[in-house]
Amino acid sequence: MLKQLRRQFMQGPNLWGGQSGLAIELRAEGEARELRWRPRPAVLEDLWRTLRESGAVPLARAATVGNARFPLFALMLATAEAVVRDYCVRPRPGTCSVAEDGVIRLFLPCDEERTGRAAWAVSLVVATQLGALVRGDPQAVLAVAGAYRKARSTAQRAVPLPPDARARVPIAGITGSLGKTTTCHMVAEILGGTGLTVGRSTTQGMWVGHTMVDRGDRAGGGWAARLLQDPTVQAGVFELARGGLLKRGMTLDGVDVGAVLNIEDNHVGIDGITSREDMAGLKRLVVQHARQAAVLNADDPLCLAMRSCVTAPRLWLVSMHPHNAALQAHQAAGGAVAYADEAATLHWFDGGRLVGRLPAADVPATWQGRWRPAIAHSLFAVAIASAMGVPFEASAATLRRFDSTPASNPGRMNFYQGLPHSVLACHIDGPQATAELAAFVKGLEVAGRKSLLVCTAGNRPDEYIFKVAQTFAGAFSRYVCSDWGELRGRPPGEVARLLAQGLREAGVPAEQVVAAATAEEGVRLAYGDLRAGDLVVDNTVSDADRAGWLAARGLAP
Repeated sequence: MLKQLRRQFMQGPNLWGGQSGLAIELRAEGEARELRWRPRPAVLEDLWRTLRESGAVPLARAATVGNARFPLFALMLATAEAVVRDYCVRPRPGTCSVAEDGVIRLFLPCDEERTGRAAWAVSLVVATQLGALVRGDPQAVLAVAGAYRKARSTAQRAVPLPPDARARVPIAGITGSLGKTTTCHMVAEILGGTGLTVGRSTTQGMWVGHTMVDRGDRAGGGWAARLLQDPTVQAGVFELARGGLLKRGMTLDGVDVGAVLNIEDNHVGIDGITSREDMAGLKRLVVQHARQAAVLNADDPLCLAMRSCVTAPRLWLVSMHPHNAALQAHQAAGGAVAYADEAATLHWFDGGRLVGRLPAADVPATWQGRWRPAIAHSLFAVAIASAMGVPFEASAATLRRFDSTPASNPGRMNFYQGLPHSVLACHIDGPQATAELAAFVKGLEVAGRKSLLVCTAGNRPDEYIFKVAQTFAGAFSRYVCSDWGELRGRPPGEVARLLAQGLREAGVPAEQVVAAATAEEGVRLAYGDLRAGDLVVDNTVSDADRAGWLAARGLAP
């Protein structure tokens, strides 16, 4: 018996290559688990003839095995024997594999989304009939062909992009683990400052120019494609996050400039990603399909290794260290580089030619050069804009007025004043980012107490939650641990308890730590005892319901 577990259309490019296709996951139970896939030319030839005579179009180009000519998907169903434990991160183009756990994983290349949609219907028939098919049962062959023919006749056609979309709209695709959203906002503002109407999509929403057209997590190529169909959009800046790349592919056929900011462990352990190396294999799709330029983090070995898959004619390397060996070698060879020196001055060079310099203190988002992540974001943003043909003077002018406010960069280092106390709202994810925030807060002079309202997503491993908590130890005099608004599989209060445990194990006195039973209680505990001159750093920022989030804290929407 074969039970269907998953079917997902993946728009190309994706982890399997440059082509769109259908991923199917089946579980082999009983005697079907003992199947080993061998070519059966007579059965496959029969299947090919039946499909051809029925008018069904093959899912992909024809392939040849011996003297039998048949659709490539039939070959996949019948021939592969390699064990692939995790098809999400270790795939092979056009595969059918049987894992030791009895799960059969298929990838069927499809040239058009409508073909993939049609294949959804037939995949259930394949799941139930596959065992009979490889044994040569002609009824199974007819069932597959009939179901496919019926599905094909009712499939809907996808709405294509305008034929001139690639030439008409320059596109920047930005991925990584940390800083994607802020970098997208910076690049979009730079392009907008040159007079272009920019479509941007991030985890916070979608914009055309400065008008938000949709709210929520829109960090995927599908949302980007929607914006590219807007006739008013003249340039695109798109955050391409892990979830969309993993589940649907890039969707876009490519980008003009692709950037990978970093590879961290904030999503390791989720959706089959078991290591940072796995994550790098996913994120490199963006630079692999960059047409004009790629921008990579020279301080991250996993990003630096992506140079081997870059086919774009130009490559920028970015570093927070002027003496980075890879960066110096790249510049000596005539490559483009961006770096920050010991005096917190930002530099951009194209080989031996100075593109421009800018003191970090001139960029309001860096908090006079004290907020290191914004320095990195600025380096990347100008490099991306330069690769898209924007003069340095235009980029620098935009950065000099770019502040991280609720309007320009909601939820990222937003400082609320005018109350008896102050609020710093900052959504950050992962031990690396929380360590930067802790170091920043330690350097702030505050008349009163420093309090922290901290949360993290419930779908993270326990060890990850402990690390997040431990990086904050010593930076505050009071800690309120809370769940996030979305529990993501955890019972209420469990994430708060783990955070509190991590803080205590890191040496924070127990009387300074409180674990809230719910997210709502966390807000009451963190804000209910604030005094004049106090600062509360709020890590529980919600993009989904920003107005409600602000109202619950007494902040003006």
